[in-house]
Amino acid sequence: MSTPTANVGSCADGGFLNDVGCAAFLAGVQAEGCDQSGVQLCSNCRLVKYCSPLCQTSHWR
Repeated sequence: MSTPTANVGSCADGGFLNDVGCAAFLAGVQAEGCDQSGVQLCSNCRLVKYCSPLCQTSHWR
């Protein structure tokens, strides 16, 4: 089983990292029900992903 990596940001080719899970989960502040998917890109920085708006809010706090 692999350990999630906290490397988030843009790739050298200008694309975004697609294999990074929910940023709130990686930071240890995930909301209840976090599925660790990281499917929604942050609309502000566009560098991290979240599985839900609840996880995004938890990460901001």
